[in-house]
Amino acid sequence: MQEQVLISKKQLAKATSLSPRTIDNLVARDAIPSIKVGSRRLFEIPAVLKALKEGSAEPVK
Repeated sequence: MQEQVLISKKQLAKATSLSPRTIDNLVARDAIPSIKVGSRRLFEIPAVLKALKEGSAEPVK
């Protein structure tokens, strides 16, 4: 079984070249998957990239 690696919003922003605010907007629209752990929101890079590639994270108009 492969271990799931979770990263912070700041780490995700750096890895994807998205701003932290853009990530907040995508999370608010349920456009990218995240996991809430206490007061922190964590992300799995492969799941986020898949959501972005599949177009489930369409731009706000």
